[in-house]
Amino acid sequence: MVVFRCTRKLLDRLAGPTASPSARSTTALGDWYFTLVFAKPQWLLLGVSEKSRLPVVLPARELRTMTPRFQQALDRVLHDLGISEEAISVERRSMEEIATARTTDRHVLGSVNEFVRTIRFALEHGLDRSLHDLSLWLADTPILPLKDFPDRMTRRLLEERRLQ
Repeated sequence: MVVFRCTRKLLDRLAGPTASPSARSTTALGDWYFTLVFAKPQWLLLGVSEKSRLPVVLPARELRTMTPRFQQALDRVLHDLGISEEAISVERRSMEEIATARTTDRHVLGSVNEFVRTIRFALEHGLDRSLHDLSLWLADTPILPLKDFPDRMTRRLLEERRLQ
């Protein structure tokens, strides 16, 4: 099971019940923290892994299709990070059941907010990148409290899980 922890501004726009704040993911990358990024020319959706801080950016249109679009974007990011198909498959199987809940970890929210600022800067200054390329670019950003990079941490977590 994976828990999508959404900021209030996103949770208010999503339909359906929410899980208990104590719900926990059983995935290698942990819970995913989501927020809306109000940017021009389009609103964006940012998902950040609790354990590795891997960011995934996608259009915020049609929030009812958020889950399958996020999973497709995540698959593509993981593939382009050089993660084995077997490790990706193991993680995807553990993400088959999804629960939605409110955010709980301020440290992860701090990383989310830093990514939001970086995304806005990139868009405002015309850095010509697709949202997929933006996700990969952000994944190569050091996360100082964790003393590592999201792409490296993601590889390590998924490969360790695959070997178990």
